[in-house]
This record gives sequence, structure tokens and C-alpha cells, in this order.
Amino acid sequence: MQLLKGYGKVRANVVDCPDFAQFIVDHMCDKNVTYNVGGRETYTYEEMADMCFKAAGKPLKIKWAPIWLFGILANLPKIKKAGKHDIILFSKWTLSHDLVGDTKVGDGSFAEYIKKSFGGEVK
Repeated sequence: MQLLKGYGKVRANVVDCPDFAQFIVDHMCDKNVTYNVGGRETYTYEEMADMCFKAAGKPLKIKWAPIWLFGILANLPKIKKAGKHDIILFSKWTLSHDLVGDTKVGDGSFAEYIKKSFGGEVK
């Protein structure tokens, strides 16, 4: 089962690490430039979870949690003591905001990566 936050419309374009490393090498001497880097394919988190479940040969099971709940969880004394407060708040932010880079790099395919990782079909 996958736990997702929000309403399923948040998107990301994951970039393959070797592609991102090559982009850094190619642009490390650029001056006064900011890049929003992402991969060539953009998916919602729900679509990404669906790909993983399909590739693993399992039916999609998603539980949706309201975003406000993560703020409460992050501030529970047990969570703070365990040092997970910031991780939960970081996850809350990343899973509730689009993370789509307009500078699309590389030839890597997230769908193909998932297919190879699980050894199954994703679409």
C-alpha cells in the first residue's frame, strides 16, 4: 500500500542520476544562472505509484492522507524525539508541490527504470 498526500494532482519529472550528473558537468562553469532541472517525463505521484504496483504485479492500493495531518504528526513528542520532525515536514512539502523542472535533461525514462527495477510491465 502506498500512502500519498493531497489530491493526486501534484506532479514531478524525475531525472536519472547519471543524466543529472552530466548536466552538472556540462554547466558547472556557467555564471549567474539558475536551472530548474528535471527529466523528460512528467507524472503525478499517483501515476508513479501505479507504475510501481503494475511492475511488481500487484493491484494499486493507495491511501490518501490530508496534508494537515502531517503537520500534526511532525509535532508529536515521540516523532520529535526520534528526529523525524524535519523529514515529515520535508515530505509534506515535496508531496504537496509540483516539482517539475523546465530544463529537461537526459534520455532516461522513469517508466523504463521502474520496468527494469521490478522486471515487469508498467503500462
